[in-house]
Amino acid sequence: SLDDVVVKGSFYTESVWLWPGAPGVYPETAEPNAHAHDYDEVIAFFGTDFKNPNELCGEIELWIEEEKFMLTKSCLIFMPKNIYHCPLVIHRVDKPIFHFATGSGAVYTQTVKQK
Repeated sequence: SLDDVVVKGSFYTESVWLWPGAPGVYPETAEPNAHAHDYDEVIAFFGTDFKNPNELCGEIELWIEEEKFMLTKSCLIFMPKNIYHCPLVIHRVDKPIFHFATGSGAVYTQTVKQK
């Protein structure tokens, strides 16, 4: 991850690889809390099947406000500031998936939605 704490003047960004796992690894709730940011954010998931790059090679559940989305294609998601999103649940990873998120804020902050 990178932000203004790591390099002064930079914005928030982070990346991670999601790897296929043994039985019992998935589903995994990667982010359980519905939350929002006071800055715009881009969330990305890219599959690694070079013969079919549009395929995610897995299945990820992402909630935006009160609507559930099942991600099965490589994608970029624009999340406007103050829009609640998550939980994020990784249901299946068949081949490695590259994930990154970046926001225009100097550091990662979130406001968790009250239940």
